[in-house]
Amino acid sequence: MSDNRDDWCYYSGMPSPKAYNKLKEMGMKKWYFYSKRDKKKEAIGLCEAINIDDALENFSVGKSLDGDEFLKLFEIEEERR
Repeated sequence: MSDNRDDWCYYSGMPSPKAYNKLKEMGMKKWYFYSKRDKKKEAIGLCEAINIDDALENFSVGKSLDGDEFLKLFEIEEERR
């Protein structure tokens, strides 16, 4: 992706539709997270990201935790199709 400001939404900080389509072409995957205590692994949140590191960043920001704190409480897995 280019470093063009038009690729990102000013208000949300999320990719613009144009940039999102580029990311989709790059092979974004669906990820979910669940509580480590949940034996059923019920999804608490879902996102699309290129890799697990990007998914971790997305989820941890949403929970206002840093990555290490997030991983003490939750697990991340790629969604099965």
